[in-house]
Amino acid sequence: MKMKALALALLLAGQAWAHGVSGIDTANFNSSVRPQDDIYRAVNGKWQDTHEIPASESWSGAFKELRDLSEARGAS
Repeated sequence: MKMKALALALLLAGQAWAHGVSGIDTANFNSSVRPQDDIYRAVNGKWQDTHEIPASESWSGAFKELRDLSEARGAS
């Protein structure tokens, strides 16, 4: 029984690895900047170029969006 479970686990793990999907979203990467020259700009370049922080805020990003959503839901 343990051998069957091990074989099944290895089969499923192998299938997940072969799929080649990672959790890294490369949509915001700036391919014109070499990572060895400026890793921050290479990884976040497109996002920085397309998103503006409002003058009334000191920061922006996914965590701020989640915080604002949580505050809005808590206030209602």
